[in-house]
This record gives sequence, structure tokens and C-alpha cells, in this order.
Amino acid sequence: MNLFKLFLNFISIFIGGLIITMVILLRPFIKIKFGYIITSRIGHLCYNVDNYLSYKKLNYSKEIAIFNYDKSIANKILFSTFKKKKNLFFSKIASFPIRFIKWLHKDYYTDFQKNKIGPSYPFLFNFLISHQKILHPRITNYSVMPANIDTNNFSLNKNKIQLKTIKKNNFVCFHNRDSAYEVRNDSNFHDFRNFEFDDYRDAIKSLNDLNVPSVRIGKKIEKKSLINSKLFFDLTGDRSSDLIDLSLINESLFFVGTNSGISNVARIFRKPEVLVNYIPFKLEDLSAWAKNSLFIVKKLFLKKENRFLKFYEMNDFQYDIHYKGNYFFDLGIDVINNSKEEIKEAVSEMYYRRLGLWKDTPLQKDLQEKFWNSIENSSDKFIIKNELKTIIGSKFLEKNSHLI
Repeated sequence: MNLFKLFLNFISIFIGGLIITMVILLRPFIKIKFGYIITSRIGHLCYNVDNYLSYKKLNYSKEIAIFNYDKSIANKILFSTFKKKKNLFFSKIASFPIRFIKWLHKDYYTDFQKNKIGPSYPFLFNFLISHQKILHPRITNYSVMPANIDTNNFSLNKNKIQLKTIKKNNFVCFHNRDSAYEVRNDSNFHDFRNFEFDDYRDAIKSLNDLNVPSVRIGKKIEKKSLINSKLFFDLTGDRSSDLIDLSLINESLFFVGTNSGISNVARIFRKPEVLVNYIPFKLEDLSAWAKNSLFIVKKLFLKKENRFLKFYEMNDFQYDIHYKGNYFFDLGIDVINNSKEEIKEAVSEMYYRRLGLWKDTPLQKDLQEKFWNSIENSSDKFIIKNELKTIIGSKFLEKNSHLI
């Protein structure tokens, strides 16, 4: 590090110390805390801010939060909406006190962010918002709470988004993750999560046969869909915008996607989701999505044993999200996408559940019970199954009962 950089680093730490001193003096009258939000990724922008607002609401907190953020903003409309929340500010100023505390307590800082230290951490950490404990907790039941933003601001009519035959709660939004899906500041390999949009073809046709329109969203796509229907609307690429995506998800009957960042948009609107091709399957991660959601998973075939992993084995699998290579391939595991039929049945099941017309058969009830009993962590199960009421697709279970 050259002398100029050392000088700038000293100045930033010095400014941070001054800010912390001022905040300590103000603490008897007002509580101010600092944190960092990854605004360049839509999933983090939605999930982390939504968790923070829910945490404050649950704890009746009146503290002022000042968040440092990225140069890039994944969705400027959403970012602007969050900036209007009371006692919530986004400012680069937050970087100074964070840097000061990190410099002063470098041996504790990482453990604090990961929620690995107890109540005896240094006093100055009281002025930081923990990433792992508050912004990105392991599991929550926050989506049972009302939305933290005014959903009325994201109305198709109010925002003059005109689509023939499209009306509130009478259409379904679709999104897929493919090679064009951009994840900023992430060098990890996630291609095993991708799938073709036209794998939705049968699902969209089944909805269209019921006179239910379908809308494809996404700014960047690998290729155009071959689906040809008067009730199918492709609003990707140049037809997409931050406002259009938000308004469509908000006013849809439900959202269909996978466990990628944009699915967290549905969560902030408390919009039920069908999560297909879910990988990796980890029960606790299901709290990241909206309540009353339904999921089906990609299957994992262990080549050396010539068998598929059971659901509970997938849940217990020690997946490394930061592994730089093709994680499953390197372990000799084939990743099997959901079939068009499985996706169609999951979407159809959600449609009838949303209308209150779905009822599990005795066999499906039995398989649901066996599935949940096969997962050991009882506290996680209670939150996901009983509070969030998120379920695995009953038709999917029926066809894959050998994985229980």
C-alpha cells in the first residue's frame, strides 16, 4: 500500500472515529446504527432490507439505520421506495464508522457479522447491524407479517401499465434462471441452477386453457420463448423495466420461478410462489420466500452408488456456496431438472390452491406427512410448514415417493 492510500485509510478511520464519538454522545437521546446492504443484487436488496424492517417492527425499535451500499443498484424503483421509509437511510457515510470499528476490533468483526460471538462482544458493536443475525438470518418467519412497503404504489393501473386481458390477480408471472442471469460480485459457479424457459410451456398452456394469462419477466434472457399464445406476454429485454417487473409480480395471482434473487421480490409483496428446479434443497432456506409457497426440487443422482439422493439427504447435504468449481459434478452427482410435466402439475396445483379448490387425496396427505417426518430439524419444520405454510408439491411427491 503506497503512502497516499495509507493516508486515505487513516483519514477514513479518523472520520469514522469522530462519527462513532458523536453517536455515543447522542445515544441517551437517539439510537443510531450502521450497516451494509448489497444493493447490486436484487435478492439481497429485497431480502436484507425486508428482514431489517420486519425485525424493527417486531421489536418496536425506533433506531435510525444508516446503510452503506454498492455503486450499482439492482432495482432503482425499489431502492427509492426503501429510502422513503422512516428512520432508514442509505449513505456512503456509513462506511467510515464501519471501517473504524472493523479496524479497532478486527479480531472480532468477522465473528460478529456471522453471529458467532456471544453477549460479551466489544461495546462498539452495539452501533453495527449484524448481517447474519438481522439482515440475513438463518431462518425467519417474517413473511407471515404484513408487507413492509405500500403495495398499492405498485398497481398496474396506477402506473399505467396496459396489457390486454391482464387484470389484478388473474395472471401468473414466470421467470427462469439461465446463462444470461447476471449475478454481480459473485464468482461462484451456479450454472447447475439454470433451466430453459420453455420448460414452462406445458404449464403456461394449461393456464391459458383456463383463460389465465401468463407473463414472462426478466431484463436479460438467453433466448426468446417459442410459446405462441394470445394469452402469453413476453415482457423481457427492452420491454422490461424496474417498475414493470415490480408491478407485475405484485398484482399477479402468484409467481413462478426458482431460488434466485428475483424470487425475493415476491417475498416483499407477500406474493405466493411456485419454486421449481429448487437447488440446493435446504429446509431453512425456504424462509427466504413468501408464505403459502410451493416448491419442487431438482433431483440428485449419485453415480458411484447408482441411486438418487433422498429428500432428507439433500437437506443434510453439506453444500458449499462458495465452491469455485462445479460442485455437484466434481462430487460425481448428476443434477436432474424437473420435467415439463412436473412443472405443469406444480403450477396447476398452486392455481387451484390459490382459488381454494385444491384438496389433497388421502395418499397425498400421507406422503406429505412422511416427507415432513423424514426431515429431522423440528424447529425449522415448524416455521416452514406450520407458520409459513410452505409445502412441497403434492403431485410431485406422488410421482417421487421413492425419494422420501
